[in-house]
Amino acid sequence: MKYEKSFNPLSDFSLDMLTDIEFKEDSVREEIITPILKALGYSASKPNKIIKSRSLKHPFISIGSQRKKITCIPDYLLEVDGKLAWVLEAKKTRGKYPNREAC
Repeated sequence: MKYEKSFNPLSDFSLDMLTDIEFKEDSVREEIITPILKALGYSASKPNKIIKSRSLKHPFISIGSQRKKITCIPDYLLEVDGKLAWVLEAKKTRGKYPNREAC
């Protein structure tokens, strides 16, 4: 049987970076999320579009009998064929990751 190496958009990323206290949310976006999204075919243009900094209104917030307008700005909105498909929010690491050999 012939073995083919799988494509890995994070092949140049060192897991040791996850323990660096300077590796924060913006680093997660740049070094992890963006390469994965690009490998999946997302870009700034259609048909698989990455949208950043768009406000979303939350439709389900009520406090008592009053409805409250709540907006949030997710890190990524992802559009497929002109329709919003999913929302992605980046978070910083906690400085720990599982044993690589166990994965």
